[in-house]
Amino acid sequence: MRALATLSLPGADDVVLVSGTSAGSICFHDLASGEQRWEPVREDAAVRALAAVPTKTGPARGLLQRPHRGV
Repeated sequence: MRALATLSLPGADDVVLVSGTSAGSICFHDLASGEQRWEPVREDAAVRALAAVPTKTGPARGLLQRPHRGV
């Protein structure tokens, strides 16, 4: 499973593709070139959905849905 979002930073012409995986990693790549923009983020559970909000230093991430424990 893969969760996807795009992010366009204020004042920038490029778009960043943000992807989350069932293995718990969140990656950030330039949509046009495919180059990595920021270091991946590791979570301890599958990333089922995500939202990316721009800040001056990079993305602020928020996980929208986390797996329920004990279900």
